[in-house]
Amino acid sequence: MGLEDAARFEQVFTAERLYVRGTTAKGSVDWMHVDRAGVKAERILKAPGNDPEFLLRQMLMGVRYRRLAAKDVDGVSATRYPGELTHAALALGMSPEARKKVDQMRDMTGGTIPATADVWLDRRGRLMRVRLQMDLEGMLLSTATLSPSGLGEPVQVRVPADAVEAETSSLV
Repeated sequence: MGLEDAARFEQVFTAERLYVRGTTAKGSVDWMHVDRAGVKAERILKAPGNDPEFLLRQMLMGVRYRRLAAKDVDGVSATRYPGELTHAALALGMSPEARKKVDQMRDMTGGTIPATADVWLDRRGRLMRVRLQMDLEGMLLSTATLSPSGLGEPVQVRVPADAVEAETSSLV
């Protein structure tokens, strides 16, 4: 049983590994792990293994950010900074097959895939939300959003000791 059947799953990220377990209609998937560096992006704006760090790296590759008015984000005043995602950001970490498709998409759209990054920072400069979006009118809409919670609170991460090694392809 692979995670493609999972209805609900938990993940733990360490510097080297991604740990996952899930519950499906067919049963449960016990803790398993893969080498985090080996998980490749297969779809545009879909972080490999749902890795939040990957989405942040894409955001940092954005260009032409500008400051807009403050807005309430989860009860906190935050300033919005919209920008544009580069082709390099969209193709980041992709498998060769997926990269070829993204390159073809770029060529079909005349050299630029219309993709944006919106970043909201609170008054202390803390990240409140990131939204990456690509909109090919009438063809494809993709959005990835990250909203951190518990800012400034300590985090306890427990790495599953009984996780078994899995094939990277089971996490795609």
